[in-house]
This record gives sequence, C-alpha cells and structure tokens, in this order.
Amino acid sequence: TARDAGGDTRAPMCGVPYHSAQGYIARLLKHGEKVALCEQMEDPKLVKGLVKRDVVRVLTPGTVVEGDLLEERVNNWLVAVARAGNEWGVACVDLSTGEFKGTGGEGPAGDMRDELARLRPAELVGSAEALAESGAAGCPATTVEPVTPAEARTALLRHFGTASLAAYGLEERLAQRVAAAVLLGYAARMRPAGLSHLTQFVSYEPRTAVRLDPYTLDALEVVEPQRRGGPTLLTVLDASCTGMGGRTLRQWLVRPPALAGEILSRLDAVEWLVDRTADREAFRGLLGRCADLERIGGRLGSAAASPRDLAALRVTLGLVGECRIALAGAGAPGWLAELGEALNPLPELGRYLARALVDEPPLVITEGGMIRDGFHPEVDELRGLAKNGKGLLLELQERERKRTGIETLKVTYNSVFGYTLELTRGKAHLAPADWTRRQTLSGVERYVTEELKVLERKILGAEERLSRLEQELFLELRAHAATEVGSILATARALGRLDALGALAETAAKRGWIRPVMDAGGAIEIVEGRHPVLEREVSAFVANDVRLLPWQEQIMLVTGPNMAGKSTFLRQTALLTLMAHAGSFVPAKSARIAAVDGIFCRIGTSDRLAEGQSTFMVEMTEVSHMLRHATERSLLIFDEVGRGTSTYDGLSIAWAVVEHLARTLGAKTLFATHFYELTALAEELPAVLNLNDLVREWRNELVFLYKIVPGRADRSYGVQVARLAGLPATVVTRARELLAGFEKGSAAVAAAGAAGAAVDRQLTLFGPLPDPVRARLEEADVERLTPLQAMNLVHELKEMLDGGRGPDAGYSDA
Repeated sequence: TARDAGGDTRAPMCGVPYHSAQGYIARLLKHGEKVALCEQMEDPKLVKGLVKRDVVRVLTPGTVVEGDLLEERVNNWLVAVARAGNEWGVACVDLSTGEFKGTGGEGPAGDMRDELARLRPAELVGSAEALAESGAAGCPATTVEPVTPAEARTALLRHFGTASLAAYGLEERLAQRVAAAVLLGYAARMRPAGLSHLTQFVSYEPRTAVRLDPYTLDALEVVEPQRRGGPTLLTVLDASCTGMGGRTLRQWLVRPPALAGEILSRLDAVEWLVDRTADREAFRGLLGRCADLERIGGRLGSAAASPRDLAALRVTLGLVGECRIALAGAGAPGWLAELGEALNPLPELGRYLARALVDEPPLVITEGGMIRDGFHPEVDELRGLAKNGKGLLLELQERERKRTGIETLKVTYNSVFGYTLELTRGKAHLAPADWTRRQTLSGVERYVTEELKVLERKILGAEERLSRLEQELFLELRAHAATEVGSILATARALGRLDALGALAETAAKRGWIRPVMDAGGAIEIVEGRHPVLEREVSAFVANDVRLLPWQEQIMLVTGPNMAGKSTFLRQTALLTLMAHAGSFVPAKSARIAAVDGIFCRIGTSDRLAEGQSTFMVEMTEVSHMLRHATERSLLIFDEVGRGTSTYDGLSIAWAVVEHLARTLGAKTLFATHFYELTALAEELPAVLNLNDLVREWRNELVFLYKIVPGRADRSYGVQVARLAGLPATVVTRARELLAGFEKGSAAVAAAGAAGAAVDRQLTLFGPLPDPVRARLEEADVERLTPLQAMNLVHELKEMLDGGRGPDAGYSDA
C-alpha cells in the first residue's frame, strides 16, 4: 500500500488495509510464513499520547482454525517428530478438528517418512536432529528445544489431568510421548486462548494400515494429481456432502486398513446404502444441510468460535437428531447402526442456543445484535432505549423548531462533539440564550442544550452498555457450549464416517460398480476390471482381467508397445486393490482381492538433482525400497525397470529383480517391460506368466486394441509410435534402417543372457569399434617375415593385448 506524498510521488507503506487482512494472511500462510497480529491494548479515548500495542496472536500454517484460512476437505496437520534412542515417534494434531494422534516404531526413519508422506503436514516441529532425520523437504518447519521423555510425561499428565499415560498408549512409547509433548507445547504458545478440545490422544500402529509410500501415492495419483488440475482417485470417489466426510474419505484412501474386519464392516455398510436408494438419498439430504460440526468444535475448543458458528451448531444439532432417527427407522445394521447411536444431538444445548441467539447473527461479536429479544431483561431495556433514541431526538428537534421558528434546524451527530443542534450561519442570530455554542464551521453553527446533553448520555450510554453486555453474554454462551466440545467432536466424527460411507455408496450406485470379495487365500482375481479414473474420461474403456496367485502365477510379465495400455493396466490393478481396502466398491464384473499389507509402485521417470540423484539413481532407489520393505503379502507394480541405463545393464538388473521376486520374495507383481528377453523366464520359473498388449498393423497404421492377453510380444513398435508423435519422415526412415541392422545382431546376445552367460560389452550405434590387433596383422607381410621379425611381431601383439588395446579396447566399465 502507499500514500500520496505530493505531486506524482507516492510513499510506500508497510501494511495492508485491515478490512482485507485475511486474504493477505492466507497468502502468507500458504507460503509457509508466520504472521503476528498486534492490537491496541488500551482505549484511545482514555489515554494521552501513544496507545500501548502488543502481539495478541501468532498465526502459523499448522495452528490456524479459521475457516477462511483452511481448505474445507483437507486436514490441517501440525506434526511433531522425535527420536528417543532407537525409537522414532510422530504426533499430529488438527487444531481445527481436535484430532490428536500419533505413531512410532524402531529402527531407521523410513517408516516415519512414509507416515509424513501420508499426512502431508501443514507445518512440522521438532528438534534440529529430528527434523533432519524426517527428510520433510519443502514443508514449513520450526526447530524447538529438545524435550526428555521425563519432561514430556510431566507436561502430558498436566494437560490431560491424569495420573498415568497408559490410557493413551504413551507410557512405553517414549518417542511418541516426546513428539506429543513437543506438539502440545508449540500449539499452546501459538494459541494461548486454550486447547480444551484436545482431550484424547490415539496411538496407532503403522502396520494396521496398508503401506503406501510416497512414490506409490504420487504414481497412483491417489489424492494429488501429477498434472495440475488433473483428476485423482479422491476426486472420483468424493461425493461427500460435508467437509467432515471429505476429510474422512481422504484419510481412508491414504491409510486404508489392513485388517479384514474393518474392511468388511465398511463394505457391508456401503452395500446396505447402495441397495436402499430412497434411504440413502433421504439421509444424504439431511447431511447436506449440516454445517462442518468438526471445525466448529475445533473453534469452540480454541475460544475462536463466532456467533455464526454457534448459530450453525444450533441448526446442525437439530439435524443430528433427525439423522439418528432416520438410520434407526430404516433399520441400518452393523457399523451404520453403531455410528447412528454415536450421534448425540445435545438437546439441552440446542434449546439454550435457540433461546439465546438470533436466527441470523453477525459474523463478529463487535457488530452487536446477537442476543435474541426476551433472553436477557437488561438487553431488552438497553435495546429499547437505543432503538427509541432516534425518536426522542426527532421529538426534541420538532419542539425546538416550534420554539425558535427555525424550520431548517436539525439534530446532527459528530464522533468528536456528539449530538448538536445545527443552524446555518444566516440563522445564528435566532439562537435562544439557553443554547450553548459547541462548534463553528464555515457555513453552520452547532449548539447544545442541557436537555440534549442528558438525552445524549442516555442514548450513547445505552448503545455502549448494550454492545458490552451482548459481548459478555456471547462469551458466556460460547464457554457453555465449549463444555460439550467432547460430545460435539465425537458426533462430528461419526457424521464424517457416515458421510464418507454415503459418498462411496453414491459413487458405486451411479457408476454401476460391484462389491469386491476380500480373499483370505492371497489371490487377486479381477474379471473385466476398469480404471476408476480413466473410465470416466474415456468414452469406451476396454476392460481387462487380472489373475495373481501366491507363489504360482504370482508375477505377470507384461510386454508390448508404448501407448498400448500397459501402464493403465498396472495402475488400475493397484487402484482397485487400494479401493477395496478402503471399503469402496470397484469397477469390474467381479473381483476377488487378497488382503495385502502394502502396495508399492515404481512408475515414471524423474530426477532429484537437488539431492544429487539422477533419473536412474532415483529409479534404483525406489526399486531397492520396494524389495527391502515388501513381503509375500504385498502387491508390487514395476513399469520399465532398468531403462535409465545401458541396454544390457538394464536387462541384467530387470532379470535379477524378477528372479528375486519369484524365488525369494513371493510378492504378487505386475512387471511391464520392453526387455523381451525377460519373457524367457516364464519357461524357467512357474511363478512368471507372460502377458502382452494386443496391437495390429493395418495399411501401415498401428491400431491399439488395449487388450491384455496371455503370451509375449515380439516387437515394441517404437518407430511407429515415434512417427505418430510427428518425428520427421527422414528420421523415421533412418530409424527403421538402423533397427533392422541392430535386430540381426541381438539374437545371439539374448541367447547368451538367457543362458546366464556374461555379456561384457554393449552394442555400438554404428557397428563395432576398430580392432587394432587385427589391423596390425593385416598390415604385416607374413610371407616375407624373417623368424626374428615374426617373433618380434608376436611380442608386439601380446603387448597390445596386455595393454588393453586389443579387441575390448574402448569397453571399460565406465
């Protein structure tokens, strides 16, 4: 902002208009900055000189609770990380919803980083060592002083008001305890108004959820698109009616349960809702009128709830009662019935809010007009005086006009001089003697009388007292509602789960999806499966089958050209498996899906040059992560392993990976590759099954059928795809010529690889390098060599070989 400084000069100022500060604050927080809010601590009317100011609040990305500073359907996680000996701990809190939980484990920080990838923190806190170990690059982080487990125990006992931490699972988990205490301490400093809604801490085990590492979440585009604005699995499934349901569904997708009982409870609930269209629509209609009860509860606990928050709470509590009746009346079974019983409409609080608050209160308490007529006698009295004050002023104005005969006389108000009787300068001589001049202006004179002063004190005093009294009553009302914040948040979480189940049912019903059978035997068999995101984008999607059996036909080796659908087939299998674990129906004719403990994906190419990692190094790092962390109960997706290096280096790595999967690991695997030599493994390893993408050539055109069938592909059709991409005709023609030459020499190398023979050198682009030994022999005239010259020639040739200048010259490991 700026001010005029004379002429064309504008002086820049360090500030923003206060009435639009929220927009600027939101932008600063989005960039990871902290914002300090300062206010006047004294009434300017009562202070001479400078008014005292102080910082009243510090806003940080992880501690805001205001709705206009948050994304409606995304949790705003403030996360702390800690290390205690060999144990790591993570604690997270969403101050806007009151969720407070944590996890931990032993050993390296790999699991910690996976957990952070699922949470996607708005802000991270911890000691310098813990933050360095977390590897949370790009996340706003704040370093705090280290806390010992003993200090953490004291702080947590004081916060929860208990004699033990056993109920929260923190007596034995030292690193979790430290993380939770660090989190509470930081949040309390940022929000000194209070954290009364953080009454529960839930400790959970990482292994109770399907493992999804950061690479997998990104590759499958579960909640974040790789292309800005693109669709994700979440956007396809999220038909929720409230922010509570949207946030719940997001958590289910990034952390789907690995426990069969929880999965089946969700599937049963979704199936019941799918089968009862009328009940589902009626229930979702009630949910659609509910406010975000969870975030209202969070603001109540933080002493930040507005009058409109309490009005929304009043309406939503009434709807909660209707939701409970609707579920019970429809005979909802199982988990739906349990969630329905968990809904508490808090009728006494609802009636209290209905008596106290007007139907449409203002946004902020300083505007007044919040308290309903009849709730408080003094409010009614003051409101009547303030409301009738204008009429009393008009009566005084009319009396003075009649007494003085001045028809243009009027009563005016000025913030400095208060109420006055105003005359034009030409009528000033008619002012009565009992009037006192208050102000003289160029065109008017202003006067006061004793009667006007008395009336002014009554009116202005009434307005000030009314405003102050309404604020006091509202704060009492908010404090009373805050005593029920535990019940409000419990009800909100039940509503969120009900909304998420309704969203899954609505999507399944509209899209014609089917219920998957969770297989205890470890098989994944999908008939006519479809990609849940792409089938919505493509007019005619080609369905495909999948059949993975443990330790037999456990690896599907998929070959075929680019653009024929290999990656889509791989991703859709992983997505359908993830959806089933989250409790969703799936797009298929039938699906029998094993309960897996992890889904791991290696798809796409990228580098991390800032971390010193090339594309191939990133690829190998991800492959290493998968092989080290997967088990025989995991699902693995590999797309083009080994393509980031030379042909035979890549082939050797891919070959060894497939052998390890088949002979040692036993994980169910989809492995797409352009290394056709790998298809020979199906003859050696019963666990490997060859599949390929069907394509046809017709009139020199390549036709993709997008159908995956048993068998191996014999070509990649890379040159044809390059032509489709628009490469110049001369380049395409030359590429065909070179390909024909290379293919002639590749058969022997492939046979050597299949037999396990060492392949020491790579193919060159334009033929073999010159052989200096051969060249020297061709130069020699053998017929004319003397015996001594012949011996010298042999010695020379031997030196050439020993010196590395023989047939292998130019083929070093580098």
